[in-house]
Amino acid sequence: MAQRTVEQLLADVRFALDRGLGARDLVPMLSHLVTCAPQGSDTSRFARLELGRQLLSTNPFRTATLARSVVNEREDDQAWGLLGLALTLLGHYRSAVAAQRHACQLDPAHPGHAHNLGHLLDVALGCPKQALPWLERAFLGASDVPGIASSYAHVLVGLGRLDDARRMLVNHALLDAASAEDILNRWLAPPNLAREVG
Repeated sequence: MAQRTVEQLLADVRFALDRGLGARDLVPMLSHLVTCAPQGSDTSRFARLELGRQLLSTNPFRTATLARSVVNEREDDQAWGLLGLALTLLGHYRSAVAAQRHACQLDPAHPGHAHNLGHLLDVALGCPKQALPWLERAFLGASDVPGIASSYAHVLVGLGRLDDARRMLVNHALLDAASAEDILNRWLAPPNLAREVG
C-alpha cells in the first residue's frame, strides 16, 4: 500500500482515538492499519498495540498475540505491559508477572507497570511482601490515582498494617470513612468456601 494511504489511515485512527470512539469503530480501522503498515515500522507497532488495547477485555488471546509480535521485534515496555495484562486475563499469572517485570525493567518510572506487577503478586499469587515495593513505587509515581491507592491499601491489609490501609483509602482512594471500613472488613473476611447445593 502506498505510504500516503498508510499515513491517511494513521491520521484517521488518531482522529477516532481523539474523538473517543469505541472499539466497534476502532477495531476495523486498526485491523486495516495493522495489515497495511510496513512490518517493523513505528506505525505497525502503534497499530498492533492499540488494537491489542481495544481487544483486551473481549479477546485477551488476540491481545497477547499482538503484544508478543511487537516484543519479538523490539524491546518495548508498553508491549510487555500489555502482554502481562492479557496473560493475567488468561489466568497465566506467573507468565504475567514475568512480562510485567520486563516492562518495569524497561521503564522503572512507569507507575502503571509497577502497579500491575504489585497487584499480580499480591492478589493473584498471594505474596504481599514481594508486592509491597512495587505498589509503593506505583503510589509514589501516581498518588492521585484512586485505583493505585486502593491496591496499595490492599497490600497493607495483607501485611497487617490496617491503620495505614485505612488512611490510604480515605486520603488517596477518595472514600469516606464508612466505605473504607466496609472495604477493609471485606478484605479481612475469610473466603466463602460454602458450596451451592442444587
